[in-house]
Amino acid sequence: YEVPQADGRYDITLMEVSLAAYYYQGIKVGAESAAEEAGVDVTTLAAEGYASPERQLSQVEDAIQRGTDAIVLAPSDIRGSVPVVQRANEAGIPVVNISTEVASPDVHMVMQDDYVLGQLLADRLAEVLGPEGGTGILIAGPANATWSRKRTLGFTDQIEEAHPEIEVAAAPTQLVDPAEGLASFEDATQATPDIDWIASVHYFILQPASLPSQYQGAVPYVSFGYEPDSITALQEQTLDSVFGIQPVAMGKIGVGTAVA
Repeated sequence: YEVPQADGRYDITLMEVSLAAYYYQGIKVGAESAAEEAGVDVTTLAAEGYASPERQLSQVEDAIQRGTDAIVLAPSDIRGSVPVVQRANEAGIPVVNISTEVASPDVHMVMQDDYVLGQLLADRLAEVLGPEGGTGILIAGPANATWSRKRTLGFTDQIEEAHPEIEVAAAPTQLVDPAEGLASFEDATQATPDIDWIASVHYFILQPASLPSQYQGAVPYVSFGYEPDSITALQEQTLDSVFGIQPVAMGKIGVGTAVA
């Protein structure tokens, strides 16, 4: 991907869900790299997770007052962040939607195919388990974010269509919070303690090192997010496989699209 050269010193605002994980920090790194290549300025604003659309609405007002020329938006809620797009459009400011979808047609979209990622995760799990398959738990992530919803749907659809030897005992939803992820997992194993596999829409939500001892390293765990912590878990064999999701590239293409 070649970042286009700007024909002016544009001010671009990157609005992130959070900066409290490698994924979001990767988006910021990519955005700043693109801004340097294009010859523009980028300001990063972070909300407080997937339950803070009102924070993003306040931030978009600040960006408009600053005189920003474009917004690159990772929305905190598929519907709750729609007013952010509406307010930017009213001010004549284009919005590039990255990371997870906002329910508005008035955006330029830069998005990974999360449904296909879910399918790939199911296929990888089938490879790991072999023909005997087994029963397990999927940690499904935020219910109000399309990246997690589509990965979950792709995973469960692919299990149903291609891997009947695998059974999903539970697929609880939770915010991107390791404490919530562990609590969801423990609740699910109360109902189904004898599991053969673990999967999650992102390893950060269910930290491999936090798993109870009877599951940690003993039950295959597949997920997303090729990052320093997940690499350590792979080396320690508390995580079997991860798919990288390239947040740096998303930030870079997002800002490049805004410049274009």
